[in-house]
Amino acid sequence: MKKFILVLLASYFMFGCTQKNIGIDCLTLSVDLNRSSLYYNDVFSGAEVIPLETTDSSLIVYPFEAIEYKENLYIYDLHLAKTCVFDQKGKFIRQIGRKGQGPGEYSWLQSISIDKKNDVLHLIEPIGKFHDFALDGKLIATRRYPNGSVYHSMHHLDDHIVLWSPPIDNESDCIIIINPQTMEIINTYGNGPILLQDGDFYSCNEDLYFFKYQENYVYKVTKDSLEISYQWDFGKDNLNMYDLEFTYEDENYQAEKDLYWEYMKNGTIPYLIINQGQNSKYYYACLRHQYKYDKNIFYRKSDGKYLVFGEETWNMPTNALVFTDDYLIILLNRNNYYNFKSILPDSEYKKLEAMTEDDNPCLLKLYFKK
Repeated sequence: MKKFILVLLASYFMFGCTQKNIGIDCLTLSVDLNRSSLYYNDVFSGAEVIPLETTDSSLIVYPFEAIEYKENLYIYDLHLAKTCVFDQKGKFIRQIGRKGQGPGEYSWLQSISIDKKNDVLHLIEPIGKFHDFALDGKLIATRRYPNGSVYHSMHHLDDHIVLWSPPIDNESDCIIIINPQTMEIINTYGNGPILLQDGDFYSCNEDLYFFKYQENYVYKVTKDSLEISYQWDFGKDNLNMYDLEFTYEDENYQAEKDLYWEYMKNGTIPYLIINQGQNSKYYYACLRHQYKYDKNIFYRKSDGKYLVFGEETWNMPTNALVFTDDYLIILLNRNNYYNFKSILPDSEYKKLEAMTEDDNPCLLKLYFKK
């Protein structure tokens, strides 16, 4: 499951669908954000702490994205713009790529992606190019984006690459389908008010889905179409951007961007849906409330019951970095380890107690109940 790209601008009006259409004819997942119909033990069977090995080469500050592939974790650190590979127990294996001016080096990274059909790791520079690496860390090629555009994430769909580009005006599409051999643009989707066009992707099996941070719809992406797959219904807690004083016109963008930030600070916009996913048993969404705490929703497909996991008193982000059929992996905040004591075996909690301020962050693997 793909990471979330938190540029912190909500998206809302893309693709001709609006939040007023909560009754649209598609699968609806109804959730009361203030209660759960499942308990933690109904969803999870156990937990494991994964301390990431700390060495001079493996030092990371903030794991922004994590991809699990072939028993290893490929972790991109946003603050240091580096990608480190660890095994499932947190042992450091290698760093792939580095900042610099030489071949295969980059000035900055925006995201990472893995082409699982060809075992290629993409390091995505936001401006102009991306770098293809073998999983052993050897540079394969550096390639240029179509038209020299700015792209913030890359995903794979059959034999095509899907790119997300921040729009420059209301007419700009931000989802771009390209042929990876010719780098030819095959299709584009999604234009609308520039203020409201941020979102992210996730994969489930061979399918690719797209969601927007302040819209309840989740879209299925194909080479030829973008269609609503399902929607969340939070009842009285549904967000409605029509209630806010935005015109969404290009010429008002900067002033309305400032107003948007004010609404995020004062709670007028109470949360963003920053992460989503699904596996064979659950739909998943993570709501970040005013950038202070998260609520993770696990909606059981078999009967529509759900767990809302996470509390304001934790004051910590807990969204999933990795989401599979068997488990999810989240990043732990070193200042709030004690909040997880109640769900961890003593042997696992001792790993947290042994951590020092100089150590790499810890991950937590939560196993789904069979």
